[in-house]
Amino acid sequence: MSVTFYLESGEVCYPPCPDCGKTARDPNYTDCERPDCLGYGPDAIRSTPELNIANDNARAFLRLLGVDKRELWGELDPAEVKRELATLAYRAPSEVRPTVQDQNVITCGLTEDQLGRYAARLFKIATLAERRREPIQYG
Repeated sequence: MSVTFYLESGEVCYPPCPDCGKTARDPNYTDCERPDCLGYGPDAIRSTPELNIANDNARAFLRLLGVDKRELWGELDPAEVKRELATLAYRAPSEVRPTVQDQNVITCGLTEDQLGRYAARLFKIATLAERRREPIQYG
């Protein structure tokens, strides 16, 4: 399972298949003969950025953002998220945990690279959420 961070105002678009012209929302979508389409057309596309993280990594990432609760769903204040992201580097070592086994480093949990990508993407979402004056949803 995974957790997605997104904006409620993001619209979902269903691009049409270039061969049959139908989309996944079309009731007759099964008529397409294109093998990679299978009648559905391309995947749905959200008009706003989103971030999808595996459950365990999402829990660790939320802890770094100051959210420590059992449920993996809710709302985040974008201004607070940006404030927490600004000081993330000071708290990150507690969640980035490499382990050594037989002289090999095995990473369990968030890597520094993952954490950087997650933080950059969430910063974009938070900036857009501030402009739209809405909370960041996750679940």
